[in-house]
Amino acid sequence: MCENGLALVFAQEQDSIASGFNASQAFEGDIDEIVLYDEVPDDSEILADYNSY
Repeated sequence: MCENGLALVFAQEQDSIASGFNASQAFEGDIDEIVLYDEVPDDSEILADYNSY
């Protein structure tokens, strides 16, 4: 749950604001890892993260 009380949804998109979700458009697969940043990383930080796996 996000600090503002809203849900954070991965692998799904809404076609318009507050329209809900369509099960036929859902991602089917595995998401191994998600990284959330509280500020925008610069290019070198992104590359370092990418190369660390």
